Amino acid sequence: MPNGNSDVQYTVFKAKGRPTYVVQWRDPITNKAKTKSTGETTKKRALIAAGDILAQVNADRFDSTKPATWGELADRYRDEHLVAKSLGTRQAAESLFKLITTVVDPHLAKTLDEQQIAKLWKHLREQKRSPNTIGKYQRSLKAVLRWAHKRRLITRLPSVDVHQTDSAKGRPLTGEEVDRLHDRCRKMHGDRAESWIHLMRGIELSGLRISEAMNLTWDDPRRIWIDSSGEHPLMIIPASYQKSKKHTESPLSPEFIEFLEQTPADERTGFVFNPQAERPGACNYERPSVHRASRIIAETGREAGIIVKHDTELNDDGSLRDRHEYASAHDLRRTFGYRWATRIQPQVLMLIMRHSNIATTMQFYAQLKASDAARAMAEAAANGSHSRRSPVQSR
Repeated sequence: MPNGNSDVQYTVFKAKGRPTYVVQWRDPITNKAKTKSTGETTKKRALIAAGDILAQVNADRFDSTKPATWGELADRYRDEHLVAKSLGTRQAAESLFKLITTVVDPHLAKTLDEQQIAKLWKHLREQKRSPNTIGKYQRSLKAVLRWAHKRRLITRLPSVDVHQTDSAKGRPLTGEEVDRLHDRCRKMHGDRAESWIHLMRGIELSGLRISEAMNLTWDDPRRIWIDSSGEHPLMIIPASYQKSKKHTESPLSPEFIEFLEQTPADERTGFVFNPQAERPGACNYERPSVHRASRIIAETGREAGIIVKHDTELNDDGSLRDRHEYASAHDLRRTFGYRWATRIQPQVLMLIMRHSNIATTMQFYAQLKASDAARAMAEAAANGSHSRRSPVQSR
């Protein structure tokens, strides 16, 4: 029967085939059901024993002197923190937990110190993982340890140095490179190519992330959708589809609005983009997942030979080898940001790009060439947006 005399709700019953009564409760930390034998054969004595068992459970909950195991820390992080996070954040944490278990496998959480942490990064480097990938692991570990320290699962917060990369993984594409990407797409995908070019062109004109583009609809408020009821169309992004997990209304660029208006009015329903991919093991096509769509565009960039970043890596013998990053869907998004950086203020571009940090937006302005800046100034002057008055006089 349920009992409310403890901080933890529990039930005492005799399970089928067992001579003694058991007590069952739901762990207040992990929310998982747990069962333990009371060792008693009578209900009255079993209730007394259950009270003692649950009293110890409550004591353990608040015993800050009892060191947490790494498994306990990981379970609590999943149940208390990750449950409300995005799929990408959850996957990053699970990859980190697997790495820690594989490389150092600490029993107690507190034994994961700087020496053990250094072994993780050494292992990743030996696996030829890129600096960006190692940086992601480092950021994930830093978040986990800060969370654990705040909840006193560890008494000392180890230092985690996060690798800072010199530049982004990619860059904006030139007009010639965009044309080359489309030409290669036609050769690779035949009669399905136009559906992929439509998607790539849309990303370049909107600055959408691939996940946003693949979930953009004309009329479905459960997903990302276009609200054309106002003077200027807006893109409505529910919190579940936004990287920041906040409901967002984002303006659309004039060129993207013109792009959308090319679709006949009677066809503006469902998904805006419908790229067609071969169905595995079949002769027909299907709308791919976000991950597969991203991979297909990246494969097209590789086949087109569009290198967006050149780097070198060490071989086992100490020699260097070339390492290239090829054009991807995100480079089309970068192309949009770079193009508009010459036209609008950083705060406006930050809103359009949906960046959470202005520093990310400023990377587009840092990439501007002197010729681009000169052209932007000339256009501003031609439009009459300059003034001969000094800042002091204009106040």
